[in-house]
Amino acid sequence: MQPYAPGLKLADLDPATAGAYHTADIPYWFGTLDKYNMFHHTRDWGPADRALSDKMMDSLIAFARTGDPSTDAVVWPAWTPAKEQLEDFGDTIRAEPLNVKGMDWLAAHRPAPVANPSAPVNAGPRD
Repeated sequence: MQPYAPGLKLADLDPATAGAYHTADIPYWFGTLDKYNMFHHTRDWGPADRALSDKMMDSLIAFARTGDPSTDAVVWPAWTPAKEQLEDFGDTIRAEPLNVKGMDWLAAHRPAPVANPSAPVNAGPRD
């Protein structure tokens, strides 16, 4: 979860209830934490955020260089079908078992497609 600045008001997000969201990890992976504060103060990044970002970037670079994302600070076990794991980057960094049964259930119970309610009414081809 990103450390929102106290009293921050955003038009499309309530920082008090936002929690972790899809792509919230991207500024950590690419070391772009400060871009969130480029135009106005929205995040209170601290030393722990910067240290986590450094470790995540080091793993990304190690993977690009060697094909193995492990570093001195991050032990990232190789994937095997017999022992599927995920790497959890949070207050601590650790490998955890992947919930394979849950993932299989989700794959077998895909939601039905939903029409886009925000699509324009006349979204057909233009002349």
